[in-house]
Amino acid sequence: MSFFLTVYVVDFVVAIVLFPVWLAAALLVGRISRHPEPGRVRRPAVAAAVVIGLGLLLLVARFVLVGGQAQSGIELVTDRKLVTLLMITIPAVAVVLLALPGLAAVRRAARSGEPSALRVAATSPRLLVPVRLTAFGAVGGMLERFLPPARALWADLLVYGLVMVAAAVVIAGLSLDPPPRFA
Repeated sequence: MSFFLTVYVVDFVVAIVLFPVWLAAALLVGRISRHPEPGRVRRPAVAAAVVIGLGLLLLVARFVLVGGQAQSGIELVTDRKLVTLLMITIPAVAVVLLALPGLAAVRRAARSGEPSALRVAATSPRLLVPVRLTAFGAVGGMLERFLPPARALWADLLVYGLVMVAAAVVIAGLSLDPPPRFA
């Protein structure tokens, strides 16, 4: 088996594994926001941070694998991989900049025992939206084998960028507190 084919298959497996890892992270962060009680958020916050770390490690591995494929010819990589890598990388950067400090704030608020501070930290959109959007972006990598071939890179970036913006708007809307129910 050639080097390119080996790296291609490993990249395919990593791209498939990224989605369940980020989905698990999104579910753990969602669990924190649904039950913001001091005794119930510490373990899920640590678990979410560990799963996010695993997702980031797999994303770095994916960059290394795509770089290995690019050694065989950049035209083999520019087709779909650049677009799908951007779909997960940009939200993952937001996770590092927003969600990880948000998880730290949740742990601090849980230690302080103040319920209002914990509720604010646990239900913050900066904690929920980036992780959920990264899980959505991971779907692109999982399905990149089925995407149509790239015609023009700028057109693909525009189309998939608009899809990600629409997903961000929907996820942000769903991440806000639900409207009160009237009897």
